[in-house]
Amino acid sequence: MIRDRIRGWTGTGLSAVIALAVSRGARAQEPPPAPAEPARPAPAARPQAPEFRPAEEADPAKAPDKAAELELSFKDGLRVGAKGLFDLHIGGRAVVHARAVDGGLAPSDTVSLRQMRLEAEGTYRERFGFKVQGDFAGAAGSLQDGYGEWLVLGKALAVRAGQWKVPVSLEELTSTRFIAFVERSIVNRLAPARDIGAALRGAVAGGALEYELGAWNGSGRNASDDGDQKDVAGRLALMPFRPLGEGPLRGLLLAASGSYGNQHEVLLTDVTSPTTGTRLFDWDAAATTPAPAVTSGALLDGPRARVGLEAAWSLGPLGLQGEFLWAKLSLMEQSAALGRVEATAIVWGWYAQATFFLTGEDATRGRPKVKRPFTESGGGPGAIEVAVRAAEWRMGDHPFRRAMASPENASPPPTNTSTDRVAEVAAGLNWWPTPWFRISVDYVFTQYQDRIRISTVPGRSERREDAVLARVQVDF
Repeated sequence: MIRDRIRGWTGTGLSAVIALAVSRGARAQEPPPAPAEPARPAPAARPQAPEFRPAEEADPAKAPDKAAELELSFKDGLRVGAKGLFDLHIGGRAVVHARAVDGGLAPSDTVSLRQMRLEAEGTYRERFGFKVQGDFAGAAGSLQDGYGEWLVLGKALAVRAGQWKVPVSLEELTSTRFIAFVERSIVNRLAPARDIGAALRGAVAGGALEYELGAWNGSGRNASDDGDQKDVAGRLALMPFRPLGEGPLRGLLLAASGSYGNQHEVLLTDVTSPTTGTRLFDWDAAATTPAPAVTSGALLDGPRARVGLEAAWSLGPLGLQGEFLWAKLSLMEQSAALGRVEATAIVWGWYAQATFFLTGEDATRGRPKVKRPFTESGGGPGAIEVAVRAAEWRMGDHPFRRAMASPENASPPPTNTSTDRVAEVAAGLNWWPTPWFRISVDYVFTQYQDRIRISTVPGRSERREDAVLARVQVDF
């Protein structure tokens, strides 16, 4: 029994010894742990140079824009810009006119370079804008538009200063590139054109209301004013259905415009036909014979007022447009025998026109969106538009009664005579092979109330004229 116990203890002890030996062998095969590195002292802090930032960077609300991506395109001219930073448009046009006249006292049939213009306009940060346009068709170039503006409230309110068109007459405000005929109507002789001034302008209510109000020299394009008084002019245009987006009345426009100012002894310019150049109303010029001598010629001296009413409507390819313009002029003439002679001239006129795109484009007072442009490889027919217009210009008889102009029946027969009424009817065809190329042909019939004579065509007098006008236009 004792032997059995000894044998058990011996076996148990042996097993423990073997297990302990195996455990020590396994530990012996493991790599010894790496000795711990001694702790290094922290490096001494070095003084840092203060970081410089511009003052506007220090304020996150005024942080500069990130680098804007430059965009380049050729749409209605060359356009270069960066979104939100600047937009620059460079454009131009070349317009050639041809004219053939039967009857009338117009200059000879001719082909002329009507316009050769280059322009640049743009905006900076959608807050400031500018435009510069020059015409180089004549012997010397001339500035047409040149202004800067501050977009105070974006499109809602802008302050503009420089030279541009006085806001009177829809026909005048429409670019010659996009008028329905080769030339504007006779009524355009009542409207002011470009002048130097400053104005507030804008569009509100989604474009339903446009306005402009300002003061101009009243002297015309590229002319300074040596007087203290200016011409005040304004225009209010209502397009009540434009914000609706769709509907038959979306293209309706109703507008009123006018100007008022005082002129001081400004020599009057003879009234000529826009289509042919025929002189229709000849103001007396300074002369010494026959007696009584006219020492000053007919002058604009005193208040000058204009009032205009406009209406236009477009529906699909159909476009309708009409205007009424009225002007009151204060006149003066100085003669040796009669002294100072004063008169008031009331001048008024109207026109109405209709246009229709045979090829289905929408009527517009801007560049048409040609549905099927004409190309060398075939393509479509381009855009084809037909147009008709009637117009009338009238002059009150006071200048005749005050001997500032000579009627047909004056005695003795004068060298130059004038008419107090001109009626005009025109029909035209416009072909736009592409949105940037236009060919137009018009027939214009003009009739005068009285026969007119001018010294440059001796022995002839006329009461009517027939003219065919043509235009070739390229613009970008």
